[in-house]
Amino acid sequence: AGSGTPDERDSGLGERLAESMTFSSFLARGGAGGTAAHKRSLADALAAAKVFAEHPSGWLYLGGKTGVGKTHLAVAIVGECIEQGRKVMFRFVPDLLDDLRRSYGPSGSKSFDHTFGLVRDAEILVLDDLGAEASTAWAEEKLYQIIVHRYNSALPTVITSQVKLTDPDQDYGDPRGASFSTSIMSRLRDGLMVSERYIEAPDYRN
Repeated sequence: AGSGTPDERDSGLGERLAESMTFSSFLARGGAGGTAAHKRSLADALAAAKVFAEHPSGWLYLGGKTGVGKTHLAVAIVGECIEQGRKVMFRFVPDLLDDLRRSYGPSGSKSFDHTFGLVRDAEILVLDDLGAEASTAWAEEKLYQIIVHRYNSALPTVITSQVKLTDPDQDYGDPRGASFSTSIMSRLRDGLMVSERYIEAPDYRN
């Protein structure tokens, strides 16, 4: 840190995650009871993550239920990008919104602008667990601003979420769980910008 070269600490990634979640440690076989279809799904997601890490462009959307390895692959992308000397930022979305809330208001406007700008304009941005945040008008607005800016500027972005983009019923306010606003969903469903990999596999932690 301070050397002018990318560092895990500058990315917002914890040291434990950086060391434990790499491409080499990702076992593309799923948890107990994993089928051949599960293995193919994991292998496809791993291949897509490696391609993005080697040549960051467009957006990579890693979907799937909890425990399938979405965050692992996202962290591995961060580590690989840092090894290449690229600047990358990793943010767990609920924590990001908490940080923005704390810096918001008249007394913290400069801090808010700085924090928000770092995320919005990051060379490569990883948003982990999008849709898990508490849904409020303010949170939706800030995420919308980040996503629209990066979409319009075609900035390399990785998103992990439990939402399946190809599910027509997944829209804002879906009572089944994580969901996006219609305006955010519209951009995430743009196949010219976003490459989706929805991982079908058992919860590896269990």
